[in-house]
Amino acid sequence: MHQMTTSTEQIDSVTVQYRPILVYLPSFHGGIARYASQQAKELARRGEAVLVLATKALGLDEEKNLNVRENLLTTPRTRIRIINPVISTACILINQLLLVAYIVRYRPKLILFDGYSEMLAPLWVWPHLVLKETLGVRYAVTIHDPQRMRHRGPRWWHELSVWAAYLPFSIGMVHGLDDVKRSWVPRHIELVDVPHGIFFTSKNVRHDTVDLRSQLEIGATERVALFLGYIADRKNLDIAIRAIATLSNVHLVVAGRQASSRDRPVRFYMDIAGKLSVADRVHFFEKYIPDEEIDGFFSAADVILLTYKSNFVSQSGILHLAANWDKPVLASSGPGPLVETVRQYNLGVIVKPDSAAELAGGLRRVFATDYPPLGWDIFRREASWKENIDRLMATLAAQAAGTKNGCD
Repeated sequence: MHQMTTSTEQIDSVTVQYRPILVYLPSFHGGIARYASQQAKELARRGEAVLVLATKALGLDEEKNLNVRENLLTTPRTRIRIINPVISTACILINQLLLVAYIVRYRPKLILFDGYSEMLAPLWVWPHLVLKETLGVRYAVTIHDPQRMRHRGPRWWHELSVWAAYLPFSIGMVHGLDDVKRSWVPRHIELVDVPHGIFFTSKNVRHDTVDLRSQLEIGATERVALFLGYIADRKNLDIAIRAIATLSNVHLVVAGRQASSRDRPVRFYMDIAGKLSVADRVHFFEKYIPDEEIDGFFSAADVILLTYKSNFVSQSGILHLAANWDKPVLASSGPGPLVETVRQYNLGVIVKPDSAAELAGGLRRVFATDYPPLGWDIFRREASWKENIDRLMATLAAQAAGTKNGCD
């Protein structure tokens, strides 16, 4: 049995509790970063001592019970492509070494990863296995993408990496147990079905809807479909543009930047819009959209596009951001929590993935005058960060009790 007494030490004028919950948060933009930040804040709100190991780019503010260390590295992009993988590998491994150092120093009772990732796991996982056994720390992670469809390198390396990355964890949080591809998730991990909470955002800095529409020369009777977030192949932006081309009074606003060097660049989609003669109705804002600008885009939109490919079986963070504006969504994906959530709470229209005709038909349904009321109010009540963390902590307590009783 490992002693669970607490003490504090003074570091950089901030008191950090011994055996805190340590949140490892190398992500700094996008849904995973928002998700893990909200988990950390909810843990702190309920009185847990929380230490977040993050990057400066995340910009997470300290609060009561929430201490932040901005020591992790971000991967800089260079114009020399051959160097970028080397830099990325170095950053991943250095960040893992920093995490190990923090674990040794504070001996956290729980280490919560921002999201499951198998990248280079055969190289960084082994110290965690030693710490798990010697210090009695527990590891938990949200498995945003249970099926691990995308991979780099040869198949054998991908499968080895997926297997290795799961080894330290005893708790895996998922959004819908029925959709988990269990063949990827080892039996030693206890899967916990948790809700994806709402990404509440400040509306103190507002962009007037009329200003955005007038800036884009969109008429009052014309419709606006919003595509917000990272521009990635899995989101079917090309198909969305083809669907818009079949509708005479619909504009598409694309707000985000290229997700990775492996995804098609924004120019690819601009060229499609030009070839289909809809460049005047497809508007690109090629940048990361900060919180203070998000309201302008959502307020101007009539529908939010979440048009994923058929091999996407996870949840969408944009859906939980859209909950602040009560706009209908048009969703497509493989079987999974995204389309199930939209269907369960009546948040919009679901169409078959990978089809411009289906997407165009879905837009016509959304814009129909007899469209039924949306269920955002119920969704907001049930998509709770409190419930998310309640289920995590209940599982952690049950596992700790099992260890004490010799059942682990």
